[in-house]
Amino acid sequence: MMGAAKIRPRGQSLAIVAFGPSSLRYLQVLKSGYQHCLVATQAGGQWHLLDPLSNGMEILSLGDVTPREIVASFRDAGCDVVAVQRKPPVMKTMPLAPFTCVEAVKRVLGIRARSVLTPWQLRRYLDGGRLSSLRRSSRSARDRRLRPGVAQP
Repeated sequence: MMGAAKIRPRGQSLAIVAFGPSSLRYLQVLKSGYQHCLVATQAGGQWHLLDPLSNGMEILSLGDVTPREIVASFRDAGCDVVAVQRKPPVMKTMPLAPFTCVEAVKRVLGIRARSVLTPWQLRRYLDGGRLSSLRRSSRSARDRRLRPGVAQP
């Protein structure tokens, strides 16, 4: 079996997940602002955007941009953004699940949590379950503890 370092070069495990609204009527039952998610990943020194849609998959090359530029772009568009470290690939089948934007992002990140089904649940999972509402309580930087695998942009 190939080591994770050979599959994914060191320093290219950062992923940026964005959460936002959707114009699809049937998704309006989901938490406002968390009706869709997409992910940006790095490969070969270039950033790529994977946007799983209901009718297909958009894959865009973002080129040679910095993580801060990607985060700023998503935030300027009104999206909630979190930067995470992708888990190393393992030779184990992923659990069966309906193909949704959440499932596509989970697979890119290497997340096997069956209970994570909606964008809001994914956002809470990535934050270690600490998000209880859209507003975070103000905490000092030293009090913030990142869940293993969650990175600062």
